[in-house]
Amino acid sequence: MDELTATEIVLHLPGSWVECDPRAPDLVEELRRMVAVPAGARDAAVDLLAPLALELRRTTVGADVVLVGFYADAVEIEGAADPFVVTANVTLAISPPVAGIEGATAALRDAGADVAPVDLPAGRGVLATGVTTVTGESWEGEVTARTRRYLVPVPGSDRMAALSFLTPNLDLAGQLDEVFDAIAHTLEFVVDDTVHSPVRSGT
Repeated sequence: MDELTATEIVLHLPGSWVECDPRAPDLVEELRRMVAVPAGARDAAVDLLAPLALELRRTTVGADVVLVGFYADAVEIEGAADPFVVTANVTLAISPPVAGIEGATAALRDAGADVAPVDLPAGRGVLATGVTTVTGESWEGEVTARTRRYLVPVPGSDRMAALSFLTPNLDLAGQLDEVFDAIAHTLEFVVDDTVHSPVRSGT
């Protein structure tokens, strides 16, 4: 096989999502500065987002983080004193060298995730879904969060692109999964056309 070199990785977040600097030394303050919800819901949104962002940072230790983003919305509910806050975090990272897609699949299954093949514009990979518990200074006890991770081999490399989502809104799992899938389908590798063009879905 010819040696393949990916020159760029591309991901498009919806306009309602905000991209953060993955190198920000104070991720909590970065979230507080950028979150766009009504002032009365800002603290609640940051309280939800910050532990999730720190959890995603923890799970990507040793990886090259390309992008960190988040979504936050506050929905007013009639008769309720406080709005209902919906949050989700995303991290795109390039893994250290791994033993191919088979090795990644085995490791994910060993960790208790549900793993299935997935076809994305970036290529064929695996989708791992599961739940994890996250703790935060502002939370009472642990909070269960849903994880959804897409792993796709980087062309010409023994590394994987890992697109990871995390949300505490378990009641909205179905709707949020559709959003996560739509974002994952914007993931592409820009490769030297004279060498290789990854399989694309659609036009």
